[in-house]
Amino acid sequence: MLGGLNDDDLEDAILIGLGEPRESGYLRSSKYSRIDLNTFTDVEFHQKFRFKRESFEDMCHGLGIPGKIQLRNRYSTTGIEGLAILLRKMVYPNRWCDLESLFGLSSSHMSVISSHVMQIIIEKKDGTCRAICRPSINQEDFYSGHKRMHCLKYLDILCPDGMIVCLVGTFRGRRHASGILIESHLYEDLKRMSTYRDKKCCIYGDSGFPLKEFLLTPFPNVNLDRNQILFNKHMSSVRQAVEWGFGKVINEFAFLDFKKNQKLMHQEVSKMYNTAVILTNCHTCLYGNQTADYFNVQPPSLSQYLM
Repeated sequence: MLGGLNDDDLEDAILIGLGEPRESGYLRSSKYSRIDLNTFTDVEFHQKFRFKRESFEDMCHGLGIPGKIQLRNRYSTTGIEGLAILLRKMVYPNRWCDLESLFGLSSSHMSVISSHVMQIIIEKKDGTCRAICRPSINQEDFYSGHKRMHCLKYLDILCPDGMIVCLVGTFRGRRHASGILIESHLYEDLKRMSTYRDKKCCIYGDSGFPLKEFLLTPFPNVNLDRNQILFNKHMSSVRQAVEWGFGKVINEFAFLDFKKNQKLMHQEVSKMYNTAVILTNCHTCLYGNQTADYFNVQPPSLSQYLM
């Protein structure tokens, strides 16, 4: 539209725009009434927040979220509303301004509350890589040649009950899985905890990890005998079931899969993923998942997980 304006018209348009009063954050948020979570149907509530309404109070209690959140900058809300703000933000790649009409709060208010609740959750408490927006500095450190993208890597372990029981990271995208294993000291912990009633247990990782006593990997696809081929085939189907568990984090909280908004210098990228894993575990405790069904293993209850 600006292409059809002459210089005088363009100058007038700019001056008019500069002269218009702008709404303050307070006035903007005051246009909408404060959210009442009881107005949603059960289906709407689950779609917006991924959890059922009756689970919220137990989650807040188990995660250590107080009934009243009062911050130094005078932002305040209830614990249940704070959890709802965080969940709604992570469920879908919304902008904060898109959520003002839903919660009746300003963008800055919701951003501060969300960050605070996220910190509470983290404190309570397969190598995975998550794509991020290309950093403005040190880009080469975060680029994974194997994945062909800029990313952060995490080292996590998923059990047959569908629970992610270990999450280590973050590591820069260029780091190889074997290097991450050494840096994380995870294998030392495995050696210490992998003997149970005189039986040795182990975990299974992909081919990027080194073969060790307590860490099995696929046989290299070179001159395999029949048993080795059968082992790789069987474990491939098991690994797929495990990937369902890791994939659930992104399926439930799609904001993490929106690469353009995973800005390392502007967003709490690592903290968001850690929070999403904890919330995904809570979801598995309450509603199960495909991995637990595949292995026919019952996840723990929410109270057992958060105790």
